[in-house]
Amino acid sequence: MAIQIQLRQGTTTEHNTFTGAVGELTYDTEKKQLRVHDGSTVGGKVVGDQTQNATTIDKGIVRLA
Repeated sequence: MAIQIQLRQGTTTEHNTFTGAVGELTYDTEKKQLRVHDGSTVGGKVVGDQTQNATTIDKGIVRLA
C-alpha cells in the first residue's frame, strides 16, 4: 500500500505570517507553491525559486548576486 503524506497548507497571507519548524514543508494554496522553513524566517522560502536575489536573467540563465 502506498503512503500518503499530508502537508500543512494555507493562503499566501497565512504563509507571510507563519514561521515553520526547521525543514518543514508547507503548501501555498493561492500561488500553488511549496515553501521550506528554517525555524526563523517568516514565510519560509519558495522551493525551486531561482529568480529570488537574481541580478540578471538571460534566456533561462540566472546569475545570482
